[in-house]
Amino acid sequence: MKFIFSGEYKADIGAHVFPTEKYILILEKLRTEGLVRKEDIVEPRMPTREELTQTLEEEYLDDLLAVLALDPEAIRKLCPVCGSETLLCFLKPGHASSLYRL
Repeated sequence: MKFIFSGEYKADIGAHVFPTEKYILILEKLRTEGLVRKEDIVEPRMPTREELTQTLEEEYLDDLLAVLALDPEAIRKLCPVCGSETLLCFLKPGHASSLYRL
């Protein structure tokens, strides 16, 4: 069985009800129990635009990519409370492009 995992899943989002450290802890537990071997772990790749449009509307994808193209400082200005690490949690269709224009 393959196990999709990346160290990028850990993000410092401060005190939060969903701490991202749990993903590393889950992997460690599965390895300790012998359920996942090192050779079973697969680093995910970035999906292509074509793959993304199978599940996302074009407008939403364009908005998302516009926000991702911003530098971290610009993202912090858009969302000073949560910053770049969690801004994407709040995206919804049409919302990112309006943020981008601020």
